[in-house]
Amino acid sequence: FPAMGNAQRNEAAGCPFAADAAKLKRESNAAPLATFDPVKQKVDVTGEHAFRPPTARDKRGPCPGLNALANHGYLPHNGVTPLAQAIEATNKVFGMGIDIGTVLSVYSTIFDGNPLLLDWSIGGSPGGLVLPPLLSAPQGLSGSHNKYEGDASATRADAYMNNGDASSLNLTYFKQLYDLQPDVRFHEPPLFQWTSGSPGGLVLPPLLSAPQGLSGSHNKYEGDASATRADAYMNNGDSSSLNLTFFKQLYDLQPEGPSANFDYDVIIQHRAARRQASVSMNPHFFNGPFSGFIALPAAYSFITRFMSNHSAEAPEGILNHDVLKSFYGVSGSGNNLTYQLGYERIPDNWYKRPIDYSIPLYAVDLLYAGLKHPEFLSIGGNTGKVNSFAGVNIGDITGGVYNSVKLLEGNNLFCFAFQAAQQTMPDVLKGILGDLTAALGLWTTKITPILNGLGCPELTKYDESVFGTYPGSGGGAL
Repeated sequence: FPAMGNAQRNEAAGCPFAADAAKLKRESNAAPLATFDPVKQKVDVTGEHAFRPPTARDKRGPCPGLNALANHGYLPHNGVTPLAQAIEATNKVFGMGIDIGTVLSVYSTIFDGNPLLLDWSIGGSPGGLVLPPLLSAPQGLSGSHNKYEGDASATRADAYMNNGDASSLNLTYFKQLYDLQPDVRFHEPPLFQWTSGSPGGLVLPPLLSAPQGLSGSHNKYEGDASATRADAYMNNGDSSSLNLTFFKQLYDLQPEGPSANFDYDVIIQHRAARRQASVSMNPHFFNGPFSGFIALPAAYSFITRFMSNHSAEAPEGILNHDVLKSFYGVSGSGNNLTYQLGYERIPDNWYKRPIDYSIPLYAVDLLYAGLKHPEFLSIGGNTGKVNSFAGVNIGDITGGVYNSVKLLEGNNLFCFAFQAAQQTMPDVLKGILGDLTAALGLWTTKITPILNGLGCPELTKYDESVFGTYPGSGGGAL
């Protein structure tokens, strides 16, 4: 494969998989589509689901589909969505498979949201840094001077007069009490036992920093070479706002008119152009395991698979210019396009796909795109200069469990990306979460069962240190 490093180039010499692309295209386009049902497939954009633009306080981010869901009340209008509601809404409106919706929403909650409250922002940080329930370790009664314990104790010295120790028994004071009644019997042992000193163990806050949302998810979720967003490094960190130039490049791939259709091949064409542009212009371009194998290709495939309008005449769906513009908050035509921030909208008379787009269907699309453009399957990045892309040998970092050939088998692309994310979770989250229990538990209960059902190979070794050589990775391996 081009730009995959010497070992990977040798593995795939001659690119023997090219003939499989046509077969995968047939599988992708021949996915079992149910008969068009105008009642079940029409999406309601009236009443409580009528379009309402966001206010200045509402969060909107890099995903036009999520922005549209919030603008129509399928997600909270403020843009901070509960994990479960995101799964339900994407399925109800777009026909996203429950399996895909679950892994993406759980991933967003863990890496970009709040795994304690089980929510995440579709845009920027929801704010409100979660303070620790205890800002310091409990001090116990021994540290309670003038909060519980006070001066003139029966048997203890005043704290000020005893170097702060108001806890230890002063035998002189006890003797003064004792001598007041020579025959008094004291209860032994005491009827009640109190904890005196601090139990220690400073309680860390559950969140060490505020969740950053999808707009702050660069190289955790969002990645370089987006369809309509600029690379973060090339845009002062903003990879969330729509870049009208990039949208126009996509828009112009189909001539305006009734025959226009932004099918998956058109989207792949745009993806290849955007990737080449990023490699040639962004010295920090980076394509990580999750952002490169899951988040980025999903964002491209979702354009066709979720935005297309379906009908009896076109049950497989057609995505024309008007529908595309509506979902991206763009108006006008030709060279007179304008973008209104946050105005992503579900069109009137719009019908979703007839069957859910699940992981197996996504895996076919993922492989089809990768076989047409093998550079999509190359993990790595530029090394500080433009056009300096260096690939990572996946076989080396996984102990041979995966390589450029094995990645094309079954669901392995999907498996590898999520397994890599799981391996790096402790390092990525150590500056975000004080306690990983909630995040790890969420992954184990929600994502692991789905991966187990995909027949994923067991990944016991994952060397993420190699990613530190890429300036665009931020030292991480997502």
